[in-house]
Amino acid sequence: LTTEHALSKKPVLEGLSRGGLYVYNWGAAHADRVGVILGDNPVCDFKSWPGGKGKGPGSPNDWKKLFVDYGFGSSEYYLPQRREGTLMCHYRHHAHADPFFLPGLQDITAHVDFSAVAAAGVRAGLGMAGYTTQARFLTNLGITDLMMRTDPGSDAFARLVAPVQKLLSPAEMGELFKVMALTRALDLPLMGFRAGSLDRML
Repeated sequence: LTTEHALSKKPVLEGLSRGGLYVYNWGAAHADRVGVILGDNPVCDFKSWPGGKGKGPGSPNDWKKLFVDYGFGSSEYYLPQRREGTLMCHYRHHAHADPFFLPGLQDITAHVDFSAVAAAGVRAGLGMAGYTTQARFLTNLGITDLMMRTDPGSDAFARLVAPVQKLLSPAEMGELFKVMALTRALDLPLMGFRAGSLDRML
């Protein structure tokens, strides 16, 4: 990319809202590897938002943050088969690996290193309240019980089957997507993490 497309070896980091927390902290830790930081209404101190420790009210619900995203713990994230990274592009339901195809029109994604997220939360004074797959999280919350309350012969049940299967199936979103809860001063167990803990994978 830096030779054939003449791109700078130092990227531009854009931080939108909460993204400011990521780009400014990463930029401060790797100043020699960043070309420019673009802050768009960036949050620069998590204690002000969502913590509400400054002049604003913050966001109590986000302060007790629940992360749902696709990714792995570091033991899986850095396996040899991912030596090219996890960046993927999506355009009209087609996945590919060219970030320069239709810029601005396609989605560009990368998997989350949940070990890094957990470590950052602990450094910020939060506690790990749970880490599991999306399928286990939703099952713990009773999604299958809700399905059973619907008449299997009804149109309503038929409409539910495909979306629920997509959420739970290991071949779809069930295993790839993970759920992590980071809390502060919360001693109550969270129902979504009562079984199927993946803490050992962090």
